Amino acid sequence: MRVVTTTTNTARRATMRRASTMTTTRATRVTMVRRATMATRVPM
Repeated sequence: MRVVTTTTNTARRATMRRASTMTTTRATRVTMVRRATMATRVPM
């Protein structure tokens, strides 16, 4: 069980790292869009 848990943990960490890189790029784009939308909505 220990070996299985370690392998799953490593795989999860690798997937999380890949997902984190993808999410960070998407998050930055989303945040920029949200800021632009908020900036345009606030003055109106």
